[in-house]
Amino acid sequence: MKLYVGRARMVLIVLVLLFAVLEIRLFFVQVVHGKHYSELVERQTKRREILEPLRGMIYDREGRILARAVHRKAEITVVEDSSTLKVNRIYPYGESAAQLLGMVGADGVGLAGIEFSCDSFLKGEPGWTVKRIDGKKNCYGAVHAEGEPAIDGSNVYLTIDIEVQKILEAALEKALLDNKAKNAMGVVMDPSNGEIIAMASSPGYNANYWWKSPGEQRRNRVSGYNYEPGSTMKVLTLASALNEKLYKSTDSIDGNGGKLEVYKQTIRDHTPRGMMSLSEALWYSSNVGFAKVADSLGKMRMYRYCRDYGFGTSTGIQLGGEEKGALNPLGQWSGRTALTIGFGHEINATLLQMATAYSAIANGGYLLKPQIVRRYSRDNGKLVEVSHKEVIRSVVSPDVALEVRRMMEGVLTHGTGKRGRVETIPIAGKTGTSMKIDPATGRYSGSKQWASFIAMAPIEKPAIVVAVVVDEPQNAAASNGGDAAAPAVAEVLRKIVSTPNLSIGEGIVTPKNEIDSTSAVKIKIAKYPSVLGTTRREAVRICKGVEIPYEFVGDGEFVTHQSPDAGTEVIEKTPILLYTDKLIGKGVNEKNAVMPNCVGRTMKDAINALSIKGLKPSFVGYGKVTRQQPSAGRVIATAEPCTLYCDEKDAL
Repeated sequence: MKLYVGRARMVLIVLVLLFAVLEIRLFFVQVVHGKHYSELVERQTKRREILEPLRGMIYDREGRILARAVHRKAEITVVEDSSTLKVNRIYPYGESAAQLLGMVGADGVGLAGIEFSCDSFLKGEPGWTVKRIDGKKNCYGAVHAEGEPAIDGSNVYLTIDIEVQKILEAALEKALLDNKAKNAMGVVMDPSNGEIIAMASSPGYNANYWWKSPGEQRRNRVSGYNYEPGSTMKVLTLASALNEKLYKSTDSIDGNGGKLEVYKQTIRDHTPRGMMSLSEALWYSSNVGFAKVADSLGKMRMYRYCRDYGFGTSTGIQLGGEEKGALNPLGQWSGRTALTIGFGHEINATLLQMATAYSAIANGGYLLKPQIVRRYSRDNGKLVEVSHKEVIRSVVSPDVALEVRRMMEGVLTHGTGKRGRVETIPIAGKTGTSMKIDPATGRYSGSKQWASFIAMAPIEKPAIVVAVVVDEPQNAAASNGGDAAAPAVAEVLRKIVSTPNLSIGEGIVTPKNEIDSTSAVKIKIAKYPSVLGTTRREAVRICKGVEIPYEFVGDGEFVTHQSPDAGTEVIEKTPILLYTDKLIGKGVNEKNAVMPNCVGRTMKDAINALSIKGLKPSFVGYGKVTRQQPSAGRVIATAEPCTLYCDEKDAL
C-alpha cells in the first residue's frame, strides 16, 4: 500500500513541476515576451499590399478616347515569339497619333510622347491596404481594414482632333509613296491660339504593339528633328524687311541674271531673272533677290528677327525630346551668313518651329507658344489644371503680316506652289527645297534634299496653318517643295473643308471675326530705355531696374548697339539684345563706328548723322533716303564707303 502511495506522490510532484514549468513558460511568453510574440503573429497573419492607381485617360479635343488603361482586375497578355507580355495600355485608334501619344513601359511609367510629358498627371498616386492570411496563405480582407485608397491618375484632354489627325496621316502616307521618299512629317495648327490640331510622321506604327517598330520610326519628327527650311524662310525674311521699312511691297529688285557673287561664292537661282517686283521674287523663289533683302537687314537685325521668330530655342510645347534647331551665335557668322539665312540656308529648325513662325504671320504678327494639352481633370470632372493661350512676343506689325499674306497668294496662283491650290479656298503659302548635308563629305548632297510647303487659309483671317516636309523624295520629275509637298497640304485642306462637323473646317469656310492673338489676352506695352555707351555692368543694372530680360552679343566691355532701339514700344518682357564690340569704347580714338539708320531722313539730316560718326556718304539720287548700304547697326571702319539711295520724287 505504501508503495502505491509513494508512486502517487511522485506522479503528483512531477505533475506539479510540469505545471509550474508551463506556468513559468506562459508567464515569459505572455508577459515578459508578449509584445514580441504579438508582433510576430501580426507579421505572419497580415500582409501589406500596394494598391496601384488606374492610369488616366487621354482624350482628343472632342472627348474621343485616344488611350485608356487596362482595368486593375483585367489581365491582357500578348504572346510574342516565346515570351508573354502584359499589356497595361490600350490605344483604340492604333496607328493614329502613335508618335504623339508615345508609350507606357511594363512598370507603368510613360516612356515617350504625351505618356511621358504628362506622366506626373496620368500616373496617379498609389495607395495601400492590409489583408489577413490563413495557414494556407489565402488572403482575406480585414474586418477593420487599414491603409489609404489609391488616387487614380488625371485625364488629359489634348488639342488635337483625331479626325484631322487621320486626314493628315493619310496625306503624308500618300506623299511618301508617290515620291518614294524616306519619310514625311506634317503639322496642322490654329494660329489664333497656338493649338496643335494634328501632328504626324510617316511611316507610322501601331501604338498597341510599339515594341515591334524601331526607335527611329517611333520618333516624333515634327518637334524632334532638325532640317534646313530652305525657301520657306523667305516669307520671314520678307516680313522682317517690310517691318523695318527697308522695302515696300511694290518695290522692284534686280535678280542679276540668276547669279550673285558673295565672298568668292555664287548664289544662284533656278531660273535666271533680271528686274522683278518683290512679290515676283517671292512667287518664283529667287535666292538672289532674297539674299539682297537679307543684306539690307544686316547681321544684327537678321539675328534678332531669327531669335524673335523662335529659332535656336525650344518652343516650350509639352512634349519630350524637342529639338531647338541650330542658329549660330552672331560672333560665328561669316560675311555671307545673313544672306544665306535669308533664303533658308545656314540655319536649322524643326517643322514645329516653322509652323509657329508662320502662325505669327497668320495671326497679325504675334509669336505664340504652341499648345498640345487643353486641360487635366479627374474622373469626377474636377479640373486639375487648364492650359491658356500664351503670347511670347510681337515680331512684326499686323499691317506687315497682312501684306505678306497677300503677297504669298501669288506663290499658288503664279509661282512655285500651284499644286497647293484648292478650289474655293484663298490660300497663302510658300514652297521650300533644300539640300541635305552628306555625312560622308560634310558638304551639301547633290541628290538628297528636303521638299516642303507651308500654307495658311483663308488669307485675310487665317484659321489654320498646315506644314508638310517630305524627306529625300526620289521622284526626279517632282522632287521640289511645289511638287512633292504642296499636293499633300492641298489634300489636307480639301479634306478638312469637305468633312462635316469639323470646327477647324468651319473656320476656314467662315473666317473667325477675330484672329488677333491679343484677343482675350492682356498685353502690356513697354518702352525701352537707352543703354548705348554704358558698360556691361551698368547695362545690367538698368535692365534689371525696369525688369527687362537682356542678352549680350559679343564679349566687349561697352554697349555699342541695342535692339529694340530706345523708346521702341514692344510687348512687356520682350528681351533686349545688347551688342558689344572691343573696338569701340569710351575714351578711345575710334577708327570704327556703328552705322546709323538713315532711311526716311533728308539728305541734310543723313549727312549730319554720319558726320557725327566720322563717316562720309555718297548719294544715289536725291530727296529722302529710302535705302542704305551698309545697313543700320553694323560696326564698320570709318573709311568704309557708305551709300545712301534717295527717292527722286521727294525734294530736299
